[in-house]
Amino acid sequence: SKCKSNIKWLEFGAMKVPSVMTDSIPYNEYCKKNVDGFLTPNSDFLNTVCALVEHEQQRKDIGAAVYKVVTEKYDLNRNIKYWHDLYVALLNNKDLSTLEEFNPCENESTTQLPKLGKLLGSIRAILLPTKQESFAG
Repeated sequence: SKCKSNIKWLEFGAMKVPSVMTDSIPYNEYCKKNVDGFLTPNSDFLNTVCALVEHEQQRKDIGAAVYKVVTEKYDLNRNIKYWHDLYVALLNNKDLSTLEEFNPCENESTTQLPKLGKLLGSIRAILLPTKQESFAG
């Protein structure tokens, strides 16, 4: 389903636990098959989980690999610049397509920043506090 996110992969990865996921978007945008997670068709999901249970060293290797990806590419302290630049651009009603894109995926993402800008439109009024009239007498 295109409405899913990679949050479980990130959370498990932060604990060095490998994930078994359906080989579909968004998982295959972020996960390298058999490198930092397991991507499998639905029909082979149970077999993949069983193989993961039976192979301790592979579990540890994949867990360490996903932990490295999560800490390097998704740690807020390392990537705060992208969030800062996005918020500043939105507050100043700037064209988001001029920002350096944050794309932790190895593959081309389907959620690119310029597309986000077009979808959001101008949300400056939403982000800026509104001027309140004082009713104090």
